[in-house]
Amino acid sequence: MMDEILEGINENEHLKFIVSLDNNEVNPMLYNCTEWGDLYSEYGDFGNDPMILNGDEDLDGDGYPDNHIWNTLSTATTYSAYAFIDHNMVVRYMFDTPNLYDFQYNYIPNLLDGIYGCTDANASNYDVSAGIDDGSCEYDDNSNNETSLEFEDEVQLFQDSAHQKFPELVVTDDGNLHLVWVRELGSNKNVMYSKSTDDGMNFSEPIQINHNSNSIVAYTQAGPKIKVRGNELMIVYMDHRSGLTNIYLNYSLDNGLTWSEDILVSDQSYLQAYPDFEVSPDGTINLVYYSYNQNNSFNSVRYSMAQSGSLDFSPSIATGITTDSQEPCDCCQPDLEVSDNGDLYLAYRNNIDDIRDTYITMKPNGSNSFNQPIRASFHNDYNNHCPSSGPSMQIENNMIALSYRVSDAATSYIDYSDIATLSFTNALSISSSEASPNFSDILLNEDIIHIGWIDYETGNPDVLYGVSQLETGNIVNIQRMNQNIEDGYIMQKDPKLLRHNDTLFYFWSDKRGTFYQLFYRKSTYNNLVGDLNGDNEVNILDIISLVNLILSNEYQTSGDLNADDEVNILDIVALVNIILDS
Repeated sequence: MMDEILEGINENEHLKFIVSLDNNEVNPMLYNCTEWGDLYSEYGDFGNDPMILNGDEDLDGDGYPDNHIWNTLSTATTYSAYAFIDHNMVVRYMFDTPNLYDFQYNYIPNLLDGIYGCTDANASNYDVSAGIDDGSCEYDDNSNNETSLEFEDEVQLFQDSAHQKFPELVVTDDGNLHLVWVRELGSNKNVMYSKSTDDGMNFSEPIQINHNSNSIVAYTQAGPKIKVRGNELMIVYMDHRSGLTNIYLNYSLDNGLTWSEDILVSDQSYLQAYPDFEVSPDGTINLVYYSYNQNNSFNSVRYSMAQSGSLDFSPSIATGITTDSQEPCDCCQPDLEVSDNGDLYLAYRNNIDDIRDTYITMKPNGSNSFNQPIRASFHNDYNNHCPSSGPSMQIENNMIALSYRVSDAATSYIDYSDIATLSFTNALSISSSEASPNFSDILLNEDIIHIGWIDYETGNPDVLYGVSQLETGNIVNIQRMNQNIEDGYIMQKDPKLLRHNDTLFYFWSDKRGTFYQLFYRKSTYNNLVGDLNGDNEVNILDIISLVNLILSNEYQTSGDLNADDEVNILDIVALVNIILDS
């Protein structure tokens, strides 16, 4: 039977018979993988004690390396008579006696199937475990494949001896990026503005927007909001100059060079907070905010509008989503979006007897009222106190994408629906509950959802990025965006995404020193794996760059070639293999 097994093996160029690794010598010789095939003629058929260690593979899925040694099927001092090793030199099957049928029709075919796949790291379906390319590689027509974006190294903005938090962005038709955030020193907060005219290469000197200083109110997800209407830039924010929090607006008619006086745009008697606004295709400004009673209990969600060409807001109306049995979570930011035909969609975290799932209400274009709310998440998220995070939503063509936190499960989800049905049945967890992902921000581009979120997997709160293509049911290309070396509890937060000219920008707030500072990264068109110095070639110069990275103890995504969140000697080995295979 052994002859028949050998005959079958010899007929397949992708199978190799290895006799043994002799470990009986007083000073045993060590053999590398390429020498294993030569052992038969050297040592003969018998008298060998084979021993192979499979490395750090986690075959049983318990979260720990198995470190299997090929001797587990016998209680004696001898080793298993037969073993199959896959193309990654991992022991997959071990036997004391051979079975020709199982060898030929079960074990060997399974191993061969695992060899084949797409081995091009630039392909959208790259299989890191494949050993032989089977011609199945797929490539996006766009060279900057949105499911496999790489990002340039992080950039810090505006070094300041004060906290800088809650970034928000918008892009105008002239290609300028407009950035707003909150500068906080002690209890004094102000709204700051800067712009970039060169795709984020440089930003202008920050200027303060609010004319009444040091009375801004801002929270996570509830900082200043910026939108554009024609040649108008508009910023909405919270301010407590009167002793109660109200909603104000400033505008610029000269591309951000100068700004108007502060304009009060809310009209209720007591505290008003958590605003959001959108500009309809016809130029109408739509404003929503939360209103509270004199004792700070929740009153209603208000809606007001300003006609095209005007900044005079109508008296606010209640959206009708607050009743005796339900009301929005009173400290969670809602998200307002507008469709191409002018319909308004408001996503918010609801509260029905401490069940705090996400709901959406719609105001059809031309209607004076909002429809009955529709439930968009179905987790029965029980929480007997008000959580702090609201949903993120975006509309693209006829699709609507949503991300939200489920406190009871300590995780966050994304979901999507056709805008005509508002049926959310594709909930996908962003990460594990151990990472406790929160405060997610999403961006929808055609059939691609980009996600940014805060993640606690390392113990420290990092900002992460991932991407999901509709109908695939998975999130890929997950990567940590902050590139600092963690030497203590360092807080990263406030992830914010913006897409401009096929480039994805990722902004966040980062407390590596005494104060939070603003950082950002942007996607790059360089998809050449291993090209660390950006010269569109992979060669010895990139090895030198990688060595310098390692010696300086710096982390860069482009240098983490084996995607283990570390830059070390293993990445040099991977880079050498890329060069040798090219």
